Amino acid sequence: QNINNINNYLNNYKFIQSYIIKKKNSKTFINIVLKKPFAKNNLNQEIIFNDNSLASFDFFDQSFIDSVYLIDTSVESLKINEYLKTTFDDLKRIFNISQIELIDQRRYNLIIQNNIKVMLPKKIDKKLIIFIEKNFEFLKNSNDFKEYLDFRNFNEKMIRIK
Repeated sequence: QNINNINNYLNNYKFIQSYIIKKKNSKTFINIVLKKPFAKNNLNQEIIFNDNSLASFDFFDQSFIDSVYLIDTSVESLKINEYLKTTFDDLKRIFNISQIELIDQRRYNLIIQNNIKVMLPKKIDKKLIIFIEKNFEFLKNSNDFKEYLDFRNFNEKMIRIK
């Protein structure tokens, strides 16, 4: 009966990937494996996981919260869309991303080294990734590149830097 109650309780938390319950004598041991965290939102005190599940900071100790490096600065905790899901590893490889923000529920801004903002278009695709890979060093070394890199109109063949 108690084991069923524990199962029912743990199944309610979408951020748990798996768990094992072991009963030894009168003691119950629970081993929990969490899904992979994506970012933390300090404003909402939430962890965002790769599958878009959310969990309050209340569930975790401070060392776990501190281990989640990427900071979501969105007013409402961000949702990871398919474009971001399929390209984020590439973006991480190119940029040293410290913060991410969901804008208008449809596109993202990244904050990279030296607090430079990278404004991504709604559609993040392989063409954009290839362009950034080929041109980022050139853009980074430009005297104009101090505040932001704007790819919002990339699909219309236009970028801006400041």
